[in-house]
Amino acid sequence: MKIVLTGGGTGGHFYPLIAIAEEVEKIARQKRLVSPSVYYMGDKKYDKTSLSNLGIDFLYCPAGKRRVDKSIKSIVLNFFDLFKIAFGILYSFVVLYKVYPDVIFSKGGFVAYPVCKAAQFLKIPVVVHDSDSVPGRVTLSCAKFAMYIGIAFPEAEKFFSQEELKKTSLVGIPIRSELLNHNDDIDNDDTEMPFGIHKKKKIILILGGSSGAVYINDNVLDALDKLLPNFQIIHQTGKDNYQGVLKELNAVLQNHKHSEDYHPVPFLTTYELKKIYSATDLVITRAGSNTLAEISHWKIPSIVIPIPESVSRDQRSNAYAYARIAGGVVIESKNLSPSLLLSQINSILLNESLLTEKKKEASNFYKPDATKTIAEALISILISHEK
Repeated sequence: MKIVLTGGGTGGHFYPLIAIAEEVEKIARQKRLVSPSVYYMGDKKYDKTSLSNLGIDFLYCPAGKRRVDKSIKSIVLNFFDLFKIAFGILYSFVVLYKVYPDVIFSKGGFVAYPVCKAAQFLKIPVVVHDSDSVPGRVTLSCAKFAMYIGIAFPEAEKFFSQEELKKTSLVGIPIRSELLNHNDDIDNDDTEMPFGIHKKKKIILILGGSSGAVYINDNVLDALDKLLPNFQIIHQTGKDNYQGVLKELNAVLQNHKHSEDYHPVPFLTTYELKKIYSATDLVITRAGSNTLAEISHWKIPSIVIPIPESVSRDQRSNAYAYARIAGGVVIESKNLSPSLLLSQINSILLNESLLTEKKKEASNFYKPDATKTIAEALISILISHEK
């Protein structure tokens, strides 16, 4: 039995694949099935450690992008990438023919397109999943011939045809096991928490994505003076922005008596993030769907600041869809200011009854069986295809 996972370009595409690979292995053990051989097919390994830890073999696939903006540069790049896409399909056809997996699982992204199109020609079953409220172009293209379509937001249904909806299921977003709350492995003792976090003040976690977000960083720094008397802040700045934040701190927090309660970090490890999730009272984040699923799982109220639509077409719709389901507060980047940010934080964290209500609402988006549902669908197809 063989599964090929594809999708990439960002962690939002890659890490749900890892969650699915973990669950497939778990179900195979429970049902005493032969563990399937799992491959990841993409233009790069993305996270070599995760692939190695799960024994996932890497298969290279060249891929080209289709850019949506109408600039001269994008038009030229799109023209040349047409040849990359065509070559990627041909290359994938040869690789898949040699491996001949029983099923392809796609998380979308430009990397997945040549793999799925080659699978279509080879009549290999394809399963697709999209985590956004506006499905990506690759998902919508592959949905036409996919055997199963998983979505995370009910709003995504309107983008599929009636025929496609018959094989579409609102399953939620797969989350890696190491980021889940297993209740028995979280110790909130102060000595165990990263960065010396304590229980004397409420905790705010700021996530700008793996690369950070300058506009969030700047507004947080401008609001620090009024935030720190009441709150502790863990601020993932992004690797590229970390040194810039440290330079600004010299002016912002000079002689500030609560400076020890601000913790800027370039990035958070999975272990640190899980520990911090377990203690956090409020998350300020962009609208990446994986992060929204994680904070919903941990029942953490949120302020969501989506990337502008000119940069990302899905984040704004994700933010508002999440707010309707899980009660997140949305601030668009064009409206963001230190005073507005401070006002929204205070209105949630300094009002205990509202905070309790927001915690209850926050859990509404998370679907605990998402990973299992998709993994079982893949195994079912694996077994039937093998016969």
